[in-house]
Amino acid sequence: MANENQKNCIITRINHSFCLLCDECLKENETIQLHNECNSHKRNLELNTPLEKYKDDCIRQVKKGFYCVSCDILFATKQAINRHVNEVTHINNKGLLLLKKVENGVVAFNTIFIEDKAWHGLIDNTCIICNIDIPDENSHKNNSSHIFNLIQNKPEFNENHEIFRKVDVQFYNCLVCNSLVSKDTLSKHFKTDFHIEKYTKCKELYSQLKTSNPKNLSKNDVIDNKKNTPTTVRDTLLKHKIELNANDKGTLKNEESDNKEIIKTTINKEETDPIYLYNESKKDNAKDSLSNKIEENHKNISTKVEDESIEQEPSQSKLHEPREAIKIAYKFAKENGLKYSHGKRNAYCNACDERISSSFKKMEDHVSNAVHKEKFLKSQQRTVTIPLNEFIKTEILIVTDFDANFVILNKRFCIFFSSFHMITHNENTVRCQLCETNIVLSLELHADTQHHRTLLNKTEVIVSWKNEFIRKIRDGIYHCGFCNTIASTSEELQSHLMAISHEETKKPAFTLLNKFLIEIENDRRKRDMLAMMLLHTMLLR
Repeated sequence: MANENQKNCIITRINHSFCLLCDECLKENETIQLHNECNSHKRNLELNTPLEKYKDDCIRQVKKGFYCVSCDILFATKQAINRHVNEVTHINNKGLLLLKKVENGVVAFNTIFIEDKAWHGLIDNTCIICNIDIPDENSHKNNSSHIFNLIQNKPEFNENHEIFRKVDVQFYNCLVCNSLVSKDTLSKHFKTDFHIEKYTKCKELYSQLKTSNPKNLSKNDVIDNKKNTPTTVRDTLLKHKIELNANDKGTLKNEESDNKEIIKTTINKEETDPIYLYNESKKDNAKDSLSNKIEENHKNISTKVEDESIEQEPSQSKLHEPREAIKIAYKFAKENGLKYSHGKRNAYCNACDERISSSFKKMEDHVSNAVHKEKFLKSQQRTVTIPLNEFIKTEILIVTDFDANFVILNKRFCIFFSSFHMITHNENTVRCQLCETNIVLSLELHADTQHHRTLLNKTEVIVSWKNEFIRKIRDGIYHCGFCNTIASTSEELQSHLMAISHEETKKPAFTLLNKFLIEIENDRRKRDMLAMMLLHTMLLR
């Protein structure tokens, strides 16, 4: 499913991001957010509409080629697009992009309405997604376990705008009919009179919904759903001002512009200074001062008195010398499991897989949070990593006749040669995700370079997950060896590891491992026997 960066035509990889609309390189997450909000980018996004021919496929023409928003892939030619739009992966990604949450159901392809029961896989008091009987459908729909299973089992689509979900190896759930259909008869099911009648009804329901409440369709997009909550301290303060203005417009109207200016100045000082250190007791006083200020405002106390009380707040904070403050921040970060980067003005929390502001106050607030404490304890108990060169005891290269080589590690894992070296194939592009470069010649030659080998050995293997080969490339970036997939957060990694597609990729890998190990052992025995025969022949002479 496309994220905000993709919808803004920003391609993001391990270390860098690039805006295809503005033809501009972006290095930090904060920079990306600011870039998305700038007027020039918004103007470019508005002017650059999807190509008319590929409007439903979310293909945009950009300066460097043609960009598929739903798949996050850049193409050089229209011929490549023609092939891509017919691929199963693209059809599924496009379908997910066009899903909208509405009241009592979901709209797919902007043409059909899927009822809530069908979306949740509820048939005759049975949840086919969770594979259990349910006494109460409404309570089950809100059950966290059910929601998790629903997220894992993403719906699938075909070129005829059919929508269905895989239940297990043998059966699918047709979301139009809300019925179980075997894998072998799925394509036939879509052509039956029963299904066609149901599909027509779903289209009619969408038409009725569109006529009765068109705003509901535009506001409830699954992908764009955002809570209307204040995102900064300044938003919260301004929210209080709006409420006060509503209650007492006459007395506060003349004070509004002055107060906004003071609030903006105070908050900007806190948010932009990375080494601003707060004394806890003083911080509480500042909160009380803010509360009193609002109350005084409501009692119509003069602007002059209010201004003086606000301007005194920063003087209550403790400001250190820059060098001393940086040392304190580094020490605090190290003691609390954070990686502090003064140059980048942020700190990375490995336990929460999150970047936060490098201001001491922000770090202090983060580590005192109960959610962080819980995640930190779990991460200390669960995640154990060692460098790849220490992890590997034995490494066997398997060269096959069908142009697919494998690497066997410690006689435990069998993965593709390209996956071991984190080299991915995407249309006509071969890219090393580790070195962040496209490979023009041979991937074997690239894998053998000193630079690549150095980076490869620096990756860390998560050894606490016994049956997985997961490597941590950098802070918050993970690679699944079985699937050759990059995960940019620990949550994304956890979601990937629990997906059906991951399990289906692992099974043949272990089958191949056993097959290769048997062949290797048989070959070793043959060589040992041949050596014994040669030795015996030499002794007879």
